[in-house]
Amino acid sequence: MTGLNVINPIYQAKVYYPPALCIAVMAALISVPAWAAGAAASPASTAPNQSRQDLNLLITNLTVDSDELADTLYLYEIDNDVMLPVGELARQLAIGVTVDPLSHVASGFILKEDAAFRIDPATGKVTLPDHQEDFDPRLVRWIDGDLYVASRLLSRWWPVDFHLNMASLNLQAIPREKLPIQLRLEREKSGSRLGRGMGYLDPSYPHLNNPYRLLTPPVIDSTIGLGINRNGDKTTTVASYSGMFSGDLLGMEATAFATISEDNLKPTPRIMLSRTDPEGGLLGPLKATSVQLGNIGLPALKNVLSGGGVGWGSIVSNRPLNQSSSYGLQTLRGELPPGWDVTLYFNDALIGFSQSRSDGLYELPDQPLVFGRNEIRLVFNGPLGQRRVETRVYMFDETMTKPGEIFYTAGAKQDNSGATRSTLQVDAGVATGFTVTAGSVYIDKDDGTRARNYFNSGLRASVLGSLINLDYTKDIHGGNLTELGLRAAIMRVSLDASRAWINDFASDLFGNNGDPLKIRDQLRLTGSIILSRQFRLPFAVDIKHEQAVSGVNSYNIQPRVSVNAWGISFTNSLNYLIGPGQDNLSGAMQVNRRVAGVGVSSQIAYTLQPNRKLDSLTMTFDKTLGEHNRINLGIVRSFGPDRTIMTAGWTRNFGSFGVAFSALHGGPRNMGLGIQLFTSFGRNPRNGQIMRDWQPIAGMGAMAAKVFVDGNLNGIFDQGEEPVENAGFIVNGSGRQGIRTDAGGEALLPRLQPRAYANVALDIGTLDDAQWQPTRPGVRVLPRPGKVQVIDFPVVLTAEIDGTVYLIDGTHRRGIGNAKLQLVDAHGKVVGENKSSSDGYYIIPNVIPGRYTLRIEPEQLKGIGLNADRVADVEINRKADFVNGIDFTLSKAQ
Repeated sequence: MTGLNVINPIYQAKVYYPPALCIAVMAALISVPAWAAGAAASPASTAPNQSRQDLNLLITNLTVDSDELADTLYLYEIDNDVMLPVGELARQLAIGVTVDPLSHVASGFILKEDAAFRIDPATGKVTLPDHQEDFDPRLVRWIDGDLYVASRLLSRWWPVDFHLNMASLNLQAIPREKLPIQLRLEREKSGSRLGRGMGYLDPSYPHLNNPYRLLTPPVIDSTIGLGINRNGDKTTTVASYSGMFSGDLLGMEATAFATISEDNLKPTPRIMLSRTDPEGGLLGPLKATSVQLGNIGLPALKNVLSGGGVGWGSIVSNRPLNQSSSYGLQTLRGELPPGWDVTLYFNDALIGFSQSRSDGLYELPDQPLVFGRNEIRLVFNGPLGQRRVETRVYMFDETMTKPGEIFYTAGAKQDNSGATRSTLQVDAGVATGFTVTAGSVYIDKDDGTRARNYFNSGLRASVLGSLINLDYTKDIHGGNLTELGLRAAIMRVSLDASRAWINDFASDLFGNNGDPLKIRDQLRLTGSIILSRQFRLPFAVDIKHEQAVSGVNSYNIQPRVSVNAWGISFTNSLNYLIGPGQDNLSGAMQVNRRVAGVGVSSQIAYTLQPNRKLDSLTMTFDKTLGEHNRINLGIVRSFGPDRTIMTAGWTRNFGSFGVAFSALHGGPRNMGLGIQLFTSFGRNPRNGQIMRDWQPIAGMGAMAAKVFVDGNLNGIFDQGEEPVENAGFIVNGSGRQGIRTDAGGEALLPRLQPRAYANVALDIGTLDDAQWQPTRPGVRVLPRPGKVQVIDFPVVLTAEIDGTVYLIDGTHRRGIGNAKLQLVDAHGKVVGENKSSSDGYYIIPNVIPGRYTLRIEPEQLKGIGLNADRVADVEINRKADFVNGIDFTLSKAQ
């Protein structure tokens, strides 16, 4: 993967502040009342043994055998240990262990029913299949409704090794024995309901519409800064403000960013209006999936158009939202508030790094995709220690357009300099495994060169499990390019090979100098060397050969290898240039380590040929102190010319806002001090209250939920009905959320990934009454930035139905086991099932009020040649009174 930004060795000071002001503000903050500091705490359980003051929250994903089981799993760090949730991991891995919310005891069995397992925090003992042992109570804690155990203990107690990559926030479960979840995945991998992660089974919840409004109050992320900087004999003081705004405007999703400072009192704002519909319901017959107006970026077209840069324009497309923006390339772009950075991991390899720009965006353009699975993980790091992860998966062996389908993308933009670009690309499936493409591109640069018009066409074919492409591009003023490419997988290694024949052709990606290119050959190999279950070496090799019209040849070889082990992410890349007058070999080594609240990252840029030397060295260190404080140190050393810059900072979050102090020393005449205030706020439409947060929320979606006991069964919260306190939620089948409902039954779930479906369900295990059941299993929502979607989760009291199934055998009447009882609703849907025990007794639990039919399964009766004496009509009243003694008698069919 090439073309990525790596860590910039040149430190860029952002905002600095007068020393007197810093001292005054610091004193004010230290004296902040207790209620402000308390606001920073997350919702806590009432368990007496819970202590979160020394815990550092980690939000990771969970994978097994490269399949993502959960995209959100809550872990905690205590000193040098990472605490794992026993109940949630048992559910995700299909291990037969449950956690009792009252006693806090985890019990069950491991893989086999005779392999008993029990953790009892009260006694400090764990029962394993062959013995019992004591454990350190500091390594087992009750947090947020689950029993958390140090990973080193759980790996010893369960037949699973847990490997946590702290840099990419990925928890990998490595089974030492075959787990039930692995068997299920093997059965279901070919199923059509698998989505998001390969291990996630889409529950097919009903879709809850999130209508666009003419105008909604915006959600705002704000950064206020004051600073002082001395450079030589000149001392400057700067005040600045930047804000991101999101919400609904004119029936569309609106996002805007603006910044202003003393030296730029007339900023150029960035704004975009858009609508997204994964089902393709936009613009009537155009069946668009996305429409964007304002500051937009255009998708890349290989060899012609770069995907980098934004400008004023519009773009319309009906392509699936999870499909790459162009064949073999993907531009990554999104909101990134001031002071944040984003690190890119591609198939477990640390690739590169990008900082926020003056327009509040990050951009990683034209990232090449490989044949097969492309997992892109974006790890976002904030100035106050905030961390979040976005995972995107592109299956490049599934990009063929199906017969009869037509996908298009049309867009145009103009950048600030006046340069314009436009594109129209169409793909049509003409047969199974065969697609034709066509389009046009217009490029008008601002450098005085003439405008260029291109027409392109191509063929895509799937042959013997490989992809073959043949593309032709014509500049209408002369010049053309023809490319033949092959993508395949050989022995777990992805191969991408192509040859381009170039005839007087110039574009964004090809210059037209005195000796233009005639041939370009490219070869990319990517894969992983698996040394053990816990030790993998992701690698990539890019080789490019170019031949000019004069016959001169040049080569560029770029190998890269990565290591993720022991909490360390290591990537070393080389760049070897061979050609007329050049024989240069340079490299960059990036190392990240994060464990127990301590993060260390560094990059070394070096040259090996023609002269061995260090070019630059960058190192940063940060340490989390408790839940709310963080310190960081940094050093940047440039060796040509020699220059050293040292930085230091202290940050504190107060729940509803955060403060960062910074200092810089670049020599006796280059110093600076600064302070920044971060806060986010918006209106909760459910209760009208202002929601505040120290982390950015404007770029994310949110959900305002209410859980209540629906006494009259109308699905609406009416006066006098009971709200449900301390109820939790499950999002996309992932780990138990730390957010619970308050005394009014309300909860705000922030930071939902926008423009991607989320399946939200009530976590039944958090309900205080075992008889409560939700009236619907869950809902499917499509979050969007700045929109808080209001959702109700009614619960009702449920009843049980019991009785006995008898068999008449001659003159004898006895109970019969294994009879399958079915409860059928008024629509003929089976809503409950159970089997009778050996004495004929059965129970149908968790039946919500309503009218039903209770029967013995007809197929079972037919299969064993028996008749049932009845089909029973059953009614459960609103009070959910139990129904007892519904008996059945079976006899041989005549």
